[in-house]
Amino acid sequence: MKNIFFFFVLFLSIGHLSAQPIDDVFGSTISMVDIGIFDSRATPSSLLKKKTNLQNNTYLFQRFENGSVINNKNKRYSAHVNFDLLSGKLLIQDKNGIWAIYDGEIKYVETTNRKFIFLEYKKKNGFFEVLTSKKIALLKKWSIFQKMDTSNPLVAANELHRTYSKKSILYYYSPKFRKAKKLPTKFSKFLAIFEKQQQAMDKYIKQNNLSFKKEKDLVDIFTYYSTLQ
Repeated sequence: MKNIFFFFVLFLSIGHLSAQPIDDVFGSTISMVDIGIFDSRATPSSLLKKKTNLQNNTYLFQRFENGSVINNKNKRYSAHVNFDLLSGKLLIQDKNGIWAIYDGEIKYVETTNRKFIFLEYKKKNGFFEVLTSKKIALLKKWSIFQKMDTSNPLVAANELHRTYSKKSILYYYSPKFRKAKKLPTKFSKFLAIFEKQQQAMDKYIKQNNLSFKKEKDLVDIFTYYSTLQ
């Protein structure tokens, strides 16, 4: 993955609620048949009945969100987007229903205030939420696990009554690595991420009483690192 791709160029305008290109210069209407497979679990009519409320299923967002999708040909599209945390797929909703998009077709996705990029990790590819993106990126990998109701086996066996909980793991990424890596759990190994700036980072973290295990503090730490020469 080229360095220029890593630093994202994530400055796209947020488009309208259609699957049309944001700018005509980027080509024709996106073809879901070419880049996705239809997800038969949900149709426009079923979504309408639920008012697109997806809180109790396997999707990242409670509702499909208006966003921008950039494919590997650098074409930009506006679309209703979501992520299926069980399959790890990007989902796009159009008038025909919901499409699960092939991993290799998309570079990155933006919603109103969140950014997602597709990277290699653990010998496979997946989407990561971008928390910081300069020098070394701080990333969040979302996943999901099923909560079983063991008190009532009949209810637990019924898919309609299954509930899920979301969880996330923090990663970091640099073009040197060519893939996302999980943040170390030991402070000495965490500092090693910053190579020649370990001493400066250690001082900054301690002076500001920051924790390398808290997401908010990590955003501060990685943002500060990006200012060092």
